[in-house]
Amino acid sequence: SFEGAAGDAMAVRLVAQGEDHIFDNEYIDTVVTLYDGAGVQLAINDDPYPRTTNDSEIYTVLPADGTYHLKVEECWNWAVTLGLSCAEPQNKTGTDYSLEISVLDPATAGYAEEVETGNTAAEATALTFAADAEGGYATGLLHGTFGDTADVDVFSFQVPADSPVENGRGGIFFGFYPGGEYSNGGADASLIWVADASAPDVAIAQSTNDLGGFISVPVTFGADYLLYVAHSEEEDTANPFYFARYAPTEGNPLEQDEAG
Repeated sequence: SFEGAAGDAMAVRLVAQGEDHIFDNEYIDTVVTLYDGAGVQLAINDDPYPRTTNDSEIYTVLPADGTYHLKVEECWNWAVTLGLSCAEPQNKTGTDYSLEISVLDPATAGYAEEVETGNTAAEATALTFAADAEGGYATGLLHGTFGDTADVDVFSFQVPADSPVENGRGGIFFGFYPGGEYSNGGADASLIWVADASAPDVAIAQSTNDLGGFISVPVTFGADYLLYVAHSEEEDTANPFYFARYAPTEGNPLEQDEAG
């Protein structure tokens, strides 16, 4: 259990397989569930997003001041109650885990918290990019809260010009965590789109939650762009926050033999 405050943007991270045993079926595959003080389920996670390990993580926003509880289970213990299955064997040799609970800091490089000021490009929240150990830029995290079902949040970004690129072009990826009590407890973004900052009203790429809540689009590194995030007009969630991952991407090979 832990004490939390309304509006706290929280990260809950479990480490069981770690870097040395990623997707090792002999080590526990964790599931973590978040409850409020009355025992109401708020969020649950089996695998992180993107799925780079079986170690669970939850990014959420607490709805009220008070005591919260976390339940940690092995995947088999959770799955059998739902008629599902996990990776064999059921009995694991590696059973230790560590648990980290933290309040996210907006001043951290590679993390952006949208501040509700309006729905225009002039009021956009800037994304930042944190360097990684390989000479590129690490996957970032953004989050915001919808004021109402007509709200549109706007982020500005410029992929660093020195980002590694292959095949002569690069891009950026955005992946939104699903909302609801069986995910992070927040809201789903019904529509996300990217625009060039010089033409903010013209979408150059867009996606919907029905398509998985992600978008990957070629962009010019060092140029200015905008990301728009619209709330679902049909979903009025009590705690309407959202989280998304973002990262520079390398372009797929361009076709070289047009005549052929």
